[in-house]
Amino acid sequence: MKAFWMPVAAVALCATSLGAMAKDEVMVGVLKERSGKNVTVVLAGGTEVTGKVSNVGNNTLRLTELSGKEYFDAVIDLDDVSAVIFRSRDK
Repeated sequence: MKAFWMPVAAVALCATSLGAMAKDEVMVGVLKERSGKNVTVVLAGGTEVTGKVSNVGNNTLRLTELSGKEYFDAVIDLDDVSAVIFRSRDK
């Protein structure tokens, strides 16, 4: 019976890893498309940070001109980003 469960567990683990990787790639892609534009980033704890996308690295995001803190920048761990809110069209 153990011989059957080992491959099933390996496939489930692999699928979980691929799903997480695809999500991260999509988030990075969305942020890179918005480079130089304002976005609101919702963090895992529910905190929202609004600013201009300056740089998107492999693991971090840099926002400049933070809303309400124009003289400050933020460096955010991409693993902490739950959502990105942005203006996609004008009226």
